[in-house]
Amino acid sequence: MKKHLEVNNILSKMEKKFIGGLLTNKRARKKIVKKEVVTMLKTLDKQLVNISHPKKGKFIQWIIKLSYYIGHYGYNGKFKNKEDDKTLQALFNNYEKLSNTFTFMNLTAFSFDAESLVIYINQCLSYVEILIKKYLPQKSYEKYSTLTSNIVTPKFIVSVFENEKLRNEIQIIFDIKSSDSDKSE
Repeated sequence: MKKHLEVNNILSKMEKKFIGGLLTNKRARKKIVKKEVVTMLKTLDKQLVNISHPKKGKFIQWIIKLSYYIGHYGYNGKFKNKEDDKTLQALFNNYEKLSNTFTFMNLTAFSFDAESLVIYINQCLSYVEILIKKYLPQKSYEKYSTLTSNIVTPKFIVSVFENEKLRNEIQIIFDIKSSDSDKSE
């Protein structure tokens, strides 16, 4: 049996740092924005109840939040606060890597079959897309669609899992213990 350390605390810390960084600047953030964000996330969290795989929800939750902030605030210099702008720009630049990192984390109990992974991730993103389309204004949704349209391809998934350095980096980040099948020759 593969055993992995609990990742909820790591997710929580990342989430607090990310959300906290975006909402602390009074000049750029207003109370109404924070209220709107919290309300939306609570609504989306309720939707996650129907997801069967226990760790699937965490991946989708993060993508929803990341997508929401990118879609809501933009990613091209709309922040007045330079640190906020830098944070979001960095997230945008690493969006594909973040998406795959969380997918890798949630699929460690599955076989590393590229085709299966593509199907799985597309299902996740399809679900997210429905929610984003439902809750976000049209312009924000279009930004989200643009961001996610080229992320999940068989070539991308295969390239990630063939990249030993990236696999190791992901395992270190999330304290995922390597299984016997992960041993290199």
